[in-house]
Amino acid sequence: MQTKRLVLSLIRVQQGDYLIDILERSVTADEEWAHALLRKEREEVQFRRGTQSSPELASALDLSGLTLEDLKARARAHMGELEKKGLVSKKTNYQEMLNDIAKDIKN
Repeated sequence: MQTKRLVLSLIRVQQGDYLIDILERSVTADEEWAHALLRKEREEVQFRRGTQSSPELASALDLSGLTLEDLKARARAHMGELEKKGLVSKKTNYQEMLNDIAKDIKN
């Protein structure tokens, strides 16, 4: 689940023909700024809603303090772990991950 959240955070800011392109492309200052703005907006919404979760869950899912470059590094590491388990493949440009996200949105 966290890998999906990382990927969604990335594709909100960076574009590319394939997920692997986004993961491997360097981050521009404008993209880092856009990510920071989206992160701030998300935090404001959570504050207004009073959204709170257990400390363990919050720390596991908290992406608020990460730069876009940090998000990408974490996403690449997660994708590497998923590839070792045979769940995604670089050969398919990690299309399996996007398919899983699309299924989650559909359901």
